[in-house]
Amino acid sequence: MKWQELLQRGWELVLALGERLVSWLATSGLRIVLVLLFAWIATKVLKRLTSQLRNVLAAGDESSERAKRADTLAGVVRTLGGILVLGGTIIMVLREVGVEIGPLIATAGIGGLL
Repeated sequence: MKWQELLQRGWELVLALGERLVSWLATSGLRIVLVLLFAWIATKVLKRLTSQLRNVLAAGDESSERAKRADTLAGVVRTLGGILVLGGTIIMVLREVGVEIGPLIATAGIGGLL
């Protein structure tokens, strides 16, 4: 086989891979970017809401036990919300990549029972 033929076949392979990459980026890649964008927005909204929740619960009294409880409750809500956003994001991205998420969810459900 001549080097021109090798070069031609290599170029055809690069073009085919490039077409597949562009096609994937236009469909699944775009969806993944959107999922990550919405997760980032949800995290920012969650942070702002928990900050407001803390202020409402503390009711302006920064030195009391009430303020400490407000900090604790706001932290718990922020952490749980973050876990839910992260878990949903991971599941959606895995689905877009092509990973079957049904068995993963079933395994997590069974593991939660133990």
